[in-house]
Amino acid sequence: MEILVCYWGGNYIGTVSIRVARDLPWVDRRRYKAFSVPALTFVVDTYGEVYMRRMMCKSKIHRALLTGADVNYVGSITIDRELMDAADLLEFEKVQVLNVTNGARFETYVIEGARGSGVLQLNGAAARLGVVGDLLIVISYAEYEELELSDGFSPKVVLVDEKNRILDTGRRMQDIPPLEHLTA
Repeated sequence: MEILVCYWGGNYIGTVSIRVARDLPWVDRRRYKAFSVPALTFVVDTYGEVYMRRMMCKSKIHRALLTGADVNYVGSITIDRELMDAADLLEFEKVQVLNVTNGARFETYVIEGARGSGVLQLNGAAARLGVVGDLLIVISYAEYEELELSDGFSPKVVLVDEKNRILDTGRRMQDIPPLEHLTA
């Protein structure tokens, strides 16, 4: 397997075989080094082995209803704590928000809402990107090593009803059935 290493310390390196990476002069044997190209991260361990990490969808809350929009609040998206737990989201974690109703896409961070409230509220400038009743998809991402992806990786998907109550979690994305209230 070959990987393309674009730059290291400002110098073009070229194509590097994973197995011969230990012989490269730029490998610091005292510690790990990492370098990146768009959407990929390469880590070099103390033995010079190169590991590629990929940015993947970690979890998503699928087509939830927007319950509020407060332009005077200090930024972010407020999400019901129960939904946060189901989607493995932490407070202040970066998320991408997709508004299915109007096509808007943006990034923000999560603020914890009351558990069981069903709240999904856009705050600050993001509040201008949706109105109550819009369908939203909230996606979180994480970096994974190739080995973590080899056993049929699939993100955690949280399906909700029209009141943002959890219907199902943990399904593989390709196994999600169409839901009546989501197709309107």
